[in-house]
Amino acid sequence: VETIGSVYMVAGGVPSAHPDHAHLMLTAALQFQHATRNMRWTGQVAVRIRCGMHSGKVFAGVPGMVCPRYRFFGDTVNTSARLESMAPWTKIWLSDSTCKLLQTRPMIHGS
Repeated sequence: VETIGSVYMVAGGVPSAHPDHAHLMLTAALQFQHATRNMRWTGQVAVRIRCGMHSGKVFAGVPGMVCPRYRFFGDTVNTSARLESMAPWTKIWLSDSTCKLLQTRPMIHGS
């Protein structure tokens, strides 16, 4: 998990590839939505989340010396961020590559 401002980025299948990473990440996104469904900020403002998912290659490393931290880089990260920023609140937007992976087998809700 990496935080960028108010955004959390979660990567599946890292550092070792996992054949069901798309299903696992979609399950996590659905669980995040469920967990925040009734949450409220101070003043009773609803907590709202939106998700963007893309499947592809990433590279990772620890750049810098002043504030080193493990980070992910690449087009996959950028595409996910774009999907997330364009998604309506409470929605999960998927790229074509993620949709194709999800179609390889049926997803059992809660698995």
